[in-house]
Amino acid sequence: MAITPCAISSIGASAASTEKIYADIVYEDDGTIEANIIFENMPELASGGFFVTIGDGWEFDIDDFGEHYEPYVRQHASFTSSQVNDKKLFFTFTTSHNYNMNGTVISVHLKKAANNTPNNSTVNVDVVLLSDIENSNPIYEMTNPIMLSAHEYMIGDTNGDNKVDARDSSFLLYVLDVNNNQPLYVNNIKNNHTTYFPNAKCAAAADVDKDGIISTVDSSLIRAYYADIMSEIPYNGIIGKIDFFEIFND
Repeated sequence: MAITPCAISSIGASAASTEKIYADIVYEDDGTIEANIIFENMPELASGGFFVTIGDGWEFDIDDFGEHYEPYVRQHASFTSSQVNDKKLFFTFTTSHNYNMNGTVISVHLKKAANNTPNNSTVNVDVVLLSDIENSNPIYEMTNPIMLSAHEYMIGDTNGDNKVDARDSSFLLYVLDVNNNQPLYVNNIKNNHTTYFPNAKCAAAADVDKDGIISTVDSSLIRAYYADIMSEIPYNGIIGKIDFFEIFND
């Protein structure tokens, strides 16, 4: 079965409602890999600077314009980047007024190195300065979530055979039955998911609706996906596509 990349939001870093800046690694529809730098629950800002450091499993890529990144708030902020070394970029941004920067701020282009593994596929952000327009002093000196690993997986592949079919739906129901028909929470089992899904690449493989909860709803969605595929009905969802599940220290 062909593996189709996609861009899906990370679960690991977005559970808490505190101020944070982190990376979410995604496949774009064209197969390119991006590290989306996300501001979450931050106040309005006017300027800042931060480093983006990639693990040994990545190399920086460039787009058709010779850039390492794509800004998502270009209409509000001006960005400048400089390459510190082959694993680190420094970014600065400025605006003419305080602006809500929450969401994806920039997207850094990546490609896999020959030695790519989950444990060396990290992308981390280190903030140097964040400030509003009235205050020339730093208003944030942050300790950000540290990415410990990034696991590539197929959405819906609960049994780890690199495809999604009715057996994945059935196995998910079996796991829930063994768990006394109680749902499982991705963040609770992310470090010991093989206790429940021995061959799955990560806990998120079973959470096909991306709500952080593994339940009978996910099994039903997998079953519906497989019915569409076998009936040659066009399917535009995310099941069967590839994503990254990042594990952070928070």
